[in-house]
Amino acid sequence: MQQKKIIIFIIILFVLSSAYLFFINEKHLDSGKDWWAVYFEEPKGDNLDFVIENYTDKVEFEYRVLSGEVELKSEKVEIYKGEKEMILVVPIDLKERVSIIVSDIESKKMIFKN
Repeated sequence: MQQKKIIIFIIILFVLSSAYLFFINEKHLDSGKDWWAVYFEEPKGDNLDFVIENYTDKVEFEYRVLSGEVELKSEKVEIYKGEKEMILVVPIDLKERVSIIVSDIESKKMIFKN
């Protein structure tokens, strides 16, 4: 009988400490982020849809989609901290390298697809 109480106590202690650690971990994961990223939704294949993910205080982003030297699409978007937005690009025949240039006020990032 005493062994059952000890086992139940250990299980309860494990569950409570795990829940507390997960809570603390989630809290700290969101507090120290200060970055943004751009990436293709499907890196392989002909799909040109891409995602802008924001974890900064900046809200305004501008992107340009280029096929060689020809601009296919250009737009300004607002993405708030902790959000990500998928940008849909009309499919084209990939005969030339497609460049996607995303910039905020201070920096710019580029991704390419052949």
